[in-house]
Amino acid sequence: MTADGPRPRARPEVPYEVLLAQEALLLNVSEEILRMLDRNGRSRTSLARDLGMSERALAEILAGRNITLRTLATIASALGARVDLVMVDLSRLPRPVPHG
Repeated sequence: MTADGPRPRARPEVPYEVLLAQEALLLNVSEEILRMLDRNGRSRTSLARDLGMSERALAEILAGRNITLRTLATIASALGARVDLVMVDLSRLPRPVPHG
């Protein structure tokens, strides 16, 4: 306990591989949303309007911030799509052969 109250808990360090996987997923989500916009001939402005959110809020989502699975499902629905999730068992993938 400190003079200001309870001491905040230390957050465990996130392994690099986990951070990389998180960023890759966020990038994939953004790219897929942009791909669907392009396929449907839609603008970010029209999507934001249909979602009832500001263009800035949509930009934050596309930048990988402030996105939940519910929000992603709502965006997909507004684009006439749905989200399917596939988890890949990395232990079953062939390992790359080192060059050298």
